[in-house]
Amino acid sequence: MQKGIFANASPLTRLTLTATVVALCFSFFYFAGLLVARFAFHIDFKDLNGDLAAQFVANHAGAFQFLQIMQTTGMFIIPPFIVGYLIQRDAPSYLAMRSRTSIQAYLIAPVIIIASIPFINYLVSFNEAMHLPESLRSLETWMKESEKNAESLTQTFVQAKTWKQLGFNLFMIALLPAVGEELLFRGILQKQFTELTRNVHAGIWIAAAVFSFMHFQFYGFIPRLILGVLLGYVFFITGSLWIPILAHFTNNAITVIFYYLYDAGKIDNTAQEIGTTTNDLYMAFLSLAVVVLLMITLYLTEVRHRQSSTK
Repeated sequence: MQKGIFANASPLTRLTLTATVVALCFSFFYFAGLLVARFAFHIDFKDLNGDLAAQFVANHAGAFQFLQIMQTTGMFIIPPFIVGYLIQRDAPSYLAMRSRTSIQAYLIAPVIIIASIPFINYLVSFNEAMHLPESLRSLETWMKESEKNAESLTQTFVQAKTWKQLGFNLFMIALLPAVGEELLFRGILQKQFTELTRNVHAGIWIAAAVFSFMHFQFYGFIPRLILGVLLGYVFFITGSLWIPILAHFTNNAITVIFYYLYDAGKIDNTAQEIGTTTNDLYMAFLSLAVVVLLMITLYLTEVRHRQSSTK
């Protein structure tokens, strides 16, 4: 296999390479997106200043969707392939996209995500209840305001009245981020942090922390961290990037479909509260226990698959 020019680089150099490629690609796609939006959607750049939340999405839905796709592509999808090529030439192999795994893994991974919902809901309520010291009250106020704006933006963004809109949202909000974020955070960063720390568990947790931090939703940091850890161990156990991509897509798709059914009046909001109330607290820990058992099952399944493959 032909090596890339950074094949023998140190872990820190590779990490610096990744950060540089991500920054350059994101900047190019971001400003290219703004330029196209200026002429294709007739947006005045001054409209992009200030609050970008619900009002901007409502007035410029098509432009916002285009910019979202451009930014996701520029930040998460293109950079991993460039980095993979510079290190190994065969980028899909470096990103573990050619690795084979058991059929059962494709079934177990989505179930892990579904089973984790009550526990993740509990972590959401726990995270939202956290308060900073009095000396940092102004910072806490700003964080809560940012969280409120982000939630308003998300709710406006995922609105879908037709099946066609739902399908587009599944592509833009569920599939693209699932592919892109797993390419970067699991396919690249988890591997590089593992090489840097020489510890696979440290690599998983650090990559998950960066994954959560880069969403810039401070009161969702803990549940998103744990989600990243779950995806990280699924990747580590199976060795195939397609499995965490599928699990990540499942997580995103559940949210998109929930909002669609909620807006249509077909379900109420109680699904998001499972595991958050005192009466449902047992559901959160039962959820955690089921997730642990499923992860063990996934591990044993992959061990048997590898043993049978070597015979």
